[in-house]
Amino acid sequence: MRLRDAAAWALVALWAAWAFGPLLGGYFLEDDFVWFAQLGHWQEQGRLFGEVARKFAAGIDPVNSFYRPLPYASFALNYVTSGTDAAPWIAVNLATHIANGVLVAVVAMQLAAGQGTQRGMAAGAAGAALFLFYTPSPEVFAWISGRYDAFATLFTLLTCSPARYSCAAGAPATPRGWDR
Repeated sequence: MRLRDAAAWALVALWAAWAFGPLLGGYFLEDDFVWFAQLGHWQEQGRLFGEVARKFAAGIDPVNSFYRPLPYASFALNYVTSGTDAAPWIAVNLATHIANGVLVAVVAMQLAAGQGTQRGMAAGAAGAALFLFYTPSPEVFAWISGRYDAFATLFTLLTCSPARYSCAAGAPATPRGWDR
């Protein structure tokens, strides 16, 4: 990617930050308050970091087996560093959403690579715009508990680019070929 292309995607990211920045003045919604109760309880008992570390070896609770240790750790970090100030919590979600939009652009550009640079850039711009500004997308960052989805999307998109590159380089389109 050339410097001009990188600057174009930086502008898309800045546009999203400008458009959604006012939501940093928002507050917590519904089940977001569960984090304060749970993390606060653990902190009072002196077992906050131990409980969060356990999430790397087990599901998030006994009722289900969802494995989400990184969002969980990020909630704990937000709690320890910013308490009940909503802006830093929302900022983490917003930064993740913007990173996801840029990654959507990268994947779209890779998929359109055979169509020429201009079409690739247009595909990237269209993909990023649809992802970032589609009507329900603010839920992922305005709702703190939406961080689970934002992180899942982030890591999925982070694997798409190397997988696509691997396939384009002639490796088989199977996990077995991804180690080449």
